[in-house]
Amino acid sequence: MDYNELKKGYEAIAMFRELGLPVSDEQMKGISNLERQYLKEEIIPLIQQELESRVEQFIGDFKLRITYTPGQGLTMAAESADHEATAKPHNTASGQDRTQYAIDGSEPLSKKRFVLEVVRRYVASHPDITLEELEQRFPSSLSHSRINGVVRTYDSVAQRAEQHPDLLTRFWMNEPISLQDGTRVVVYNQWGKNFELFLTVARELHEVRND
Repeated sequence: MDYNELKKGYEAIAMFRELGLPVSDEQMKGISNLERQYLKEEIIPLIQQELESRVEQFIGDFKLRITYTPGQGLTMAAESADHEATAKPHNTASGQDRTQYAIDGSEPLSKKRFVLEVVRRYVASHPDITLEELEQRFPSSLSHSRINGVVRTYDSVAQRAEQHPDLLTRFWMNEPISLQDGTRVVVYNQWGKNFELFLTVARELHEVRND
């Protein structure tokens, strides 16, 4: 839902009141319905996206300040809750699982490269597959992020990245996979969590060896 639609509703109510005209219960109900729709379609996914990136960025507690006003929409800012919360290093923390996985005798692959290769091979072996069928085979529930799922269209990620540029590093944007109808899909590459769920599906399709 476009915020401008909700904003126009606010402006119309404000104009009625400035002119001393009554605002009906039906009109207020319409605004409430638009607010709920905006909350469901825009604000909640945006909060989830922000939380996901902050959880990965910080070690320790952090504060997420969320502000919503009719005139400006939603704004968010995160900061460390105290001096003990620090940004995670780009390298791995001590004890991170570095297990690699081979597919049908291939060379060992990192988790994120493994996921990409499984999806790529599935599309190659099912040349007529549709986006809907691909998402059914690799549902979003396999990922820790239901918003990002396993596969998304290149265009949808690029559009979301206009507001969240970090998304460009969370998908294999430089290695899109083309479907038979010309749709390009990209694979999510953040697999620190829920990887075991994806691995279960991968073992149904291939012989998988981990090193």
